[in-house]
Amino acid sequence: IPAELSMIVSKCLERDPADRFSTIEALADELEVWRGQKPRSASLVMARPAAAKATPVAAKRIPTKWIAAGVAAIVLLVAAVVGVRYAKRPEGSRATQVVIPALAIVPFYNTTGNVSLDWMGGSIAEALSSDIGQSQHLRLVSPDRLQQVLQDLRVSPQSQLDLPTLKRIAEYTNAETVVYGQYERFGDHTQITATVHDLHNDRELSTKIEVANENSLLASVEKLASDLREKLAVNSETLKELQSHSQHVLTKSVPALRAYDEGLQLAAAGKNTQAVSKLEEATTQDPSFAMAFSRLAQTYAALGYDEKAAAASRRAMELSDNLSTADRFRVQAVHYSVLHDTAKAIAAYQEMAKVNPDDTEVQFALAKLSEDANDYPEAKKYLAKVLAADPNYVAALLAQGRVDIRSGDPQAALDPLNKGLSLAIQFDNLEQKGEILQVLGIAYQHLNKPDDALRNFQQALEIRRKIGDSRGIAYSLGQIGQVQDSMGNPKAALASYQESVKVARTIDDKKGLTLSLMWLGSFYLDHGQYDDGLKYTNEALQIARDTGDQVSQATLLSNVGDARFNRGEYQDALTDFQQCFDISKALNVPNADCLHNLAYTNVRLGEYDTALNQYLKAMEMAHASGDKGNVALLSNDMGALFALQGRYGAALKAQQESVNTYQQLGDRSYLMLSALSEYGHTLSAAGREDEGQKNLDEALKLATQVKNDELTAEALNDLGDSFFWAGNYGAAQQQYEKALQLAKKAKVPEQQLLAALNLAKLQAVPGRAQAAIPQLEKLKNEMDAKGLKAESVIASIYLGEALLAVNRADAAREELDSAVGRAEKLGLRVEQARAQYLLGVALARSGKPDQAIPHYREAVRLLESVSKEDGAARVLERSDLKDLYRKAANGYQSGT
Repeated sequence: IPAELSMIVSKCLERDPADRFSTIEALADELEVWRGQKPRSASLVMARPAAAKATPVAAKRIPTKWIAAGVAAIVLLVAAVVGVRYAKRPEGSRATQVVIPALAIVPFYNTTGNVSLDWMGGSIAEALSSDIGQSQHLRLVSPDRLQQVLQDLRVSPQSQLDLPTLKRIAEYTNAETVVYGQYERFGDHTQITATVHDLHNDRELSTKIEVANENSLLASVEKLASDLREKLAVNSETLKELQSHSQHVLTKSVPALRAYDEGLQLAAAGKNTQAVSKLEEATTQDPSFAMAFSRLAQTYAALGYDEKAAAASRRAMELSDNLSTADRFRVQAVHYSVLHDTAKAIAAYQEMAKVNPDDTEVQFALAKLSEDANDYPEAKKYLAKVLAADPNYVAALLAQGRVDIRSGDPQAALDPLNKGLSLAIQFDNLEQKGEILQVLGIAYQHLNKPDDALRNFQQALEIRRKIGDSRGIAYSLGQIGQVQDSMGNPKAALASYQESVKVARTIDDKKGLTLSLMWLGSFYLDHGQYDDGLKYTNEALQIARDTGDQVSQATLLSNVGDARFNRGEYQDALTDFQQCFDISKALNVPNADCLHNLAYTNVRLGEYDTALNQYLKAMEMAHASGDKGNVALLSNDMGALFALQGRYGAALKAQQESVNTYQQLGDRSYLMLSALSEYGHTLSAAGREDEGQKNLDEALKLATQVKNDELTAEALNDLGDSFFWAGNYGAAQQQYEKALQLAKKAKVPEQQLLAALNLAKLQAVPGRAQAAIPQLEKLKNEMDAKGLKAESVIASIYLGEALLAVNRADAAREELDSAVGRAEKLGLRVEQARAQYLLGVALARSGKPDQAIPHYREAVRLLESVSKEDGAARVLERSDLKDLYRKAANGYQSGT
């Protein structure tokens, strides 16, 4: 579409919503004029954009899987108590952007079989990203963003990508075109094949290049980029723009490029210490590699090595004269960022934007720096002037600490807060001392130092009791409860929450009472006491509605939805979570928790594609906010989804990352225990029961210690599965029976149904199947009524097996035929294989052995594909799959 039409589209977005239909009609007219289908009519008149509304302040994350122990507005409300006045960020005029088609270049696949050449895949993609260039008609997905998506999707650089994976990568990078490829080795020669896949039009174009030896790799890749550039350009004008914005080769040293690429991948994965080692290697291999020095400076800065960062950045600046214009400004921007010179960093990025206005990485950096400059940096600038004039101004030191926390740097907050505390003690100002101690506690919470946080909150509470600050007492008690619960002391946490509510009621503090009730309700919900949890949560919700507190309403609706979820009321829960998300969206406050809960519920309802989409969007929010706890939560739950579909390699990687992160954070909450249990369950499902049971035993022990019946029931069901897959059916039955008894006591319908299904599947064998049939039919109907599609499929398969055990082959065939289709639709590969095999058996027993063979073959194919997943090599040793696989293989090979 021509540039002028793109302008019309962009102007369309500026129209007032009430007048947008007329704008769309006018746009349709313009399109028809452009296509030559009608003469031009009156020109399109654009309305002025509506005035922007102020954006509410984004608040602290609520860690949720079932129910969150906290609230989105917690920091803001605490601020109101201690005299903190966080400025709301004005949204300002919304800049209208034309969406430019995006190109994603993924790492190339190594077909040589030589793992020592794996490095080339990422290096080829990195070099192409630099060489191809950008234009106003084509933008590149930044390598950092692409790396994050690949990591979230658990796609390794050594993966050979299929079409569904390419489409998913394109979806989450918002790319219309993907470049991928492979390289092969013939003696000393390497052949690189690159494919341009236009997903919008579903077509591909390929090109090949021969590389004589490793030393000529970079020159060859530059030639390959030239070929691809011509294929990507829609016209000569676009080609010229791409050529002019090509950044060209970063280094002529292949070893340097290899180390550089590996360093970038490690940095993107958050492994900065390892990344430093690789980037240092790159600068050693090529002492003139300016971009490597610049990236090294960034990584040093991320690790807090300011002097090393400054030195590396200065070296990059010295070497930047021969770089392309865009890269030269990039080095300058990094340099001034490392030196904390925001104004110059913004200026450098703005110059980069002039060279490549559609470079998303540059736009992202500008957005972040502009946000800082228009809000917190402005505050810091004014505070710096105040403190320069009066270094002992305690209120300014306190404000400096608050701004540092809100701008995501709680470590930086410690210095001004501690200096202010020293002065408050010197001046014997108890009110200021209490305020600073409270904010210090918040800083330590953000730094994941619960002992330090608790100590400061308790000292603040002692002072506030002494001076009679009732509102401050209620807030200090609430935050003390948060820390106590996260440290595994629920009894003390409950006492703190109850006293917080009591104090808030005494002074009739509506907003404070909303928060205190929310804390208390969340605590009960977290610990499986749903009646008490809903009682206090609904009371808080009514107060929030009466006072117009929409931020709290969103969080409380999420909590109500969580309670309904755990009661098995999944559709009602979905409605609550959707309302939470809608309110947050209307307030322009990103809410990863609402998205997580929507995704978690959609998993239960079998809407896996929708759930994965929501998980990935929530993961993007969590990464952007630097919330490691939420990243761990989402990683665990995505892993559970992958495990359901038999993607054990991706599941194990995601869940191990989750457990490791929780351990690094010192998190001993129910979230960590659940992650440990689910990781053990997936290990067992992959045939690694010995490893799985170690994790499950630990999770069970910890869940019992904290007296969380729901988690204990979950761990017992998971442990029962582990014994079942190991062939120890007696031990499995014991665990299932304990899980059923405890789930009934805790009133957890999901674990009750799961335990009942687990017990019923033990009976679906000859000699006991007759009694199992009515139980399985009942369970299947209950699962269907609740919308539990995956569980319904499992019940249906075991029902089919039980029917076969009592020689009702025709009834079994009908049941299993339906199960096969539903399992395939959901992507439940292991259950699909089981159903295919049993359907083959049913057909053979019905006198149709020829029709059975394709089902046996499909069962074998599915199980073998599952066994090829990383970490799942032993899956075919599971007792429930070992004989099935052998009999299915014999069945289709022998035709019986």
